[in-house]
Amino acid sequence: MITTVLKEATRPMHEALEACMFSENILAKSLTPDQYRLLIQANYTVHALLENRVFTALSADVKHALQVEERAKLPALEANRHILSIPGEINLPAHIFVPGIHDQQQALGAMYVMEGATLGGNMIVRHLKKTAALAALSFHYYGVYGETTGEKWKRFQNVLNTYVSPDSEACVAKATEVFIFMQRVAQHFQQPIPA
Repeated sequence: MITTVLKEATRPMHEALEACMFSENILAKSLTPDQYRLLIQANYTVHALLENRVFTALSADVKHALQVEERAKLPALEANRHILSIPGEINLPAHIFVPGIHDQQQALGAMYVMEGATLGGNMIVRHLKKTAALAALSFHYYGVYGETTGEKWKRFQNVLNTYVSPDSEACVAKATEVFIFMQRVAQHFQQPIPA
């Protein structure tokens, strides 16, 4: 199954991404408001640049099977950005290349990374809610699927395994590229954002 291939092939990139997304602080419930703002800005940037490209490259059948209209994360990220007074413009340096999405295989590879992050976000939000320094904040993006997170992840895996062959190099290459892109964006936002 392509899900197994993707998990193994992208493991090093997944671990590298977690390392620059304050995972230790999140687990220790010591994330600061500034670090939380950086996470929201990084995730907003990634979704603003990729989400529509990914959805546009999917066939009508796949969109229907995934209930893709329920998977948009930008509204939740925009709500967090508004609450945190984070500027809306996206200014990435030229060396951070935005991955192109040219077909459904690539779109599903990119979506594997984005949906996986949403699955992880369901665990992250539990820690954020117990972090004293963040007590006054709301978490629209993390935990965006709420009670349906597990169901949506299973549905995504089923669609991915149905529409993508285990030997799809395009899917694996795009998932790898999106992990690296997300890591570079996260590293770019390691400076505090002006309030």
